[in-house]
Amino acid sequence: MSKTKSTARRRGLRAVIATSAATAAVLSMATPAFAEPILTLSSAGGSSAGGNTITANSTSVAWLNGITSPTAAVTNATTCPATPGTAGTTWVSVPSVKKLSNYKASVTFPALSGLATASKKLCFYNGTTLIGSGAYVTTDVTQSVTSILPSGGPALGGGTITVVGTGFPTTAGSITATLGGLALTNITPVSSTSFTATAPPHAAGLVPILVTSSNGQSTLTSAYTYTNGIVVTPNTAPNSGPVDVDVIGMNFLSLNVSNTAANSASTAAYAKVFLTRGIYNPYRSTAAVPAGDKPNGPISECHNILVISDSELICTLELTSRIGTDGNWVAEATALNPDNTNAAVITQGSDIISGLAAGIIKEQHIGLPITGTSASLFPSGTYVSDVISTTAIRVSNVATGATTVAGDFTVGRTNTGATAGTGTLVAGSNVITGVSSFTAANVVAVGSLITGTGIPKGATITGVANSGATITISVPTPVAGTPSDLAAFSSPHVPRGAYNLTVVSTGATEPVVSTYSQSIPSSGSTFTVADY
Repeated sequence: MSKTKSTARRRGLRAVIATSAATAAVLSMATPAFAEPILTLSSAGGSSAGGNTITANSTSVAWLNGITSPTAAVTNATTCPATPGTAGTTWVSVPSVKKLSNYKASVTFPALSGLATASKKLCFYNGTTLIGSGAYVTTDVTQSVTSILPSGGPALGGGTITVVGTGFPTTAGSITATLGGLALTNITPVSSTSFTATAPPHAAGLVPILVTSSNGQSTLTSAYTYTNGIVVTPNTAPNSGPVDVDVIGMNFLSLNVSNTAANSASTAAYAKVFLTRGIYNPYRSTAAVPAGDKPNGPISECHNILVISDSELICTLELTSRIGTDGNWVAEATALNPDNTNAAVITQGSDIISGLAAGIIKEQHIGLPITGTSASLFPSGTYVSDVISTTAIRVSNVATGATTVAGDFTVGRTNTGATAGTGTLVAGSNVITGVSSFTAANVVAVGSLITGTGIPKGATITGVANSGATITISVPTPVAGTPSDLAAFSSPHVPRGAYNLTVVSTGATEPVVSTYSQSIPSSGSTFTVADY
C-alpha cells in the first residue's frame, strides 16, 4: 500500500470520529437530565401539627401512570432529592398516600414540627425514583378554645353558639367539633378567633368541647352547661276544663311515672308534671314554712302522663281544680261567707264587690262561683275573677242589681251527699255509671272535684247525664270497682295568668338533692291560663 493511500485512510477515520463526537455532544445538549413534574397542591400550606389532607395534581402530565403505590415525604431542603432521604431533622415520611388517578394523589400529613424551616417540599416517589414535587409551607399556629357564647342552653339543643379561641382555619369545612361527645352542626368559620355552630341535644349537665382542624385539636373542659328546658304545646287554654298538652324535653324515659288513683300531688315515689307560678321549689329553708308544705308548690298538675320517647311526653293538665300548699287538691265542702258580719256592697253595673270580711276570700278561691241570695243579682255562672284587696273582689260579670244586706253573699257551693255516692268504674274509662246518692248540687256542678275509691287524684266532673246517674270525669279510672264513697266538691279553678309547666323527677317535699331533677322555666315552658 502506498504512503499516500494510508495517509488518506487515517484522515477519513479521524473525520468519522470527530463527527460522532460532535453528534453526541449535540444530543447531550438536546436531552437534559430528568426533571420531575411540578405539582399543584390543593392547599399550599398547613399547620406543622399535621393531620390535614391535601391533593397533588398535574393537569398535563400523567405522573402516576403505571404506578400503583406511590410514596411521599416532606423535606425542608430547597429541592427534592432524586432518591428518598433518611428520617431526621430534614426528612419526614408521609405514611398516608393514595393514588386517585394517573394525574392526582392525596396525602395526609404527619406532624412536621421537627423540620425547622417553614418552606418545605412535598416529594413523591415510585420506589427510589422521584416522580413529582410541590412547594408546601407550614405554620406553627396554636389552636385553642377559650369560651362558648352563650355558656349554656336547653337540653333540647338547636340553639346557635359561638366558639371563641385562637388559630381556627377560616375555610368552610375545615373545622369539626363535638360538644359533650356529640357533633356540632352548621359549623361556619367567622375568623381565626371564632366560629358559629348549632348545639346538639344532650342530657342536662356541664360538658366539654373538642375542636379538630388542620391546625390541630383543642379541648375546653366544663365549656357548656345544658339545662333541663322543655317546650309545651299548646301553651294557653281557658280554665273551663282540662287540656291535653305535648311536652318536648330530654330524659323522659328515666322518669318513674304512675297514673294510679293513689298518686297525689305530694307522692314521693313518682315523677310529676306540675303547673307552677314562678320557679317550683320543694325545699323548706325556714321553719316559717309548715312541715310538709312547699315554699313554692304546684297550682295544678298533669294526669295521664304518657311518655312517648326520651324527648316527648303527653299528659292532661287540670285547670278546673287546684292544689293547695300541702300538696292536696283544694275542695270547698262548704260555701264561704265573707259578709257574715259585714254587708257586701254590690253596685248595679259594677263587677266589684266590696265591704267583705277581711281575709276570707283569697287568691286560691279565684274561679269559685258566686252563690247565696246575692247570686240573683248577677248573670248565671258568675265567678270570682280576681282578689283586689282583703275586703274586695272582682267577679266575671257586672251586677244587674244592687244590695248591701249582710249575710246574703257567699262564694262556693254547699255540697251534700259527700260521703255516700255509689257508682261503677270500668278500668281505662272516663265514665262512671250507676251513680246514686248525689244531690242536684253535686251532679250539676260540671267542673267540680270528684273523690272516692278508685278515682284519680284531682279528677273533675266534665259531664252529667241520665239525671245524674252517669258522670264523665276528666281522667280515666285505672282500675274497675264499685265505690260507695264518691263525693263532689266545688274546687277553685286555676286563676288566669302566666305559669310554668315543670317536669320534676319526684313530687316529694325535700327530695334528695343528689338524685332530684326538675326542668327550668323558659319561654318554651310558659303556659297561660285564660278565663272560662
